[in-house]
Amino acid sequence: MKKNGQGTDRELWAAFQRGDEEAYMGLYVQYVHHLYEYGMFRYRDKAFVEDVIHDFYLHLWRSRERLSEVSAIFPYLLKAFRRFLYASAKKQSQDVNLSDTMVVTGAGGSTEHPADTAQVRDKRFHAVQRALPQLHDKQQEIIHFKFYEGLSYAEIGDIMGLDAKAVYNLMFQALKQLRKYMGLLWFGIFMAP
Repeated sequence: MKKNGQGTDRELWAAFQRGDEEAYMGLYVQYVHHLYEYGMFRYRDKAFVEDVIHDFYLHLWRSRERLSEVSAIFPYLLKAFRRFLYASAKKQSQDVNLSDTMVVTGAGGSTEHPADTAQVRDKRFHAVQRALPQLHDKQQEIIHFKFYEGLSYAEIGDIMGLDAKAVYNLMFQALKQLRKYMGLLWFGIFMAP
């Protein structure tokens, strides 16, 4: 069970469900950046993503009493936000081509090695940015969840609606494709601790 500034995830969620506005603000402050990063990863429209996040948090507040009990808030919110984001885009008839909207932000973890120079990091960044759009949508998404959000394979499976074997297979295929597009030299950036 994850500890946060207001106790465990379960305690924070239970307080939120009871209507505690401080717990609601805690959910917002703790997770809005991650939801924004994911929204911008999928759609490159800042105003759209901000509007959807606002509507999503309003929806959460209004439906809080009907929501199920949660032991890990972040995967739950990300899964719900993902569905909400797609539904909102569909409502606005936004046709999304992930390869056109892919943004590599580096949020959620650094791939730097102490001995790397700025030039090497810059080359890696551009190589990744060129290679990611070559992947299928689900492969891009799994790379984002694992390396930018730091989610476990189990959490990724839950969010994407896949069993463990499918998650591992999808990750393997995504990394294999990245290796193909980037060359073996660049593959090491994803294997860094």
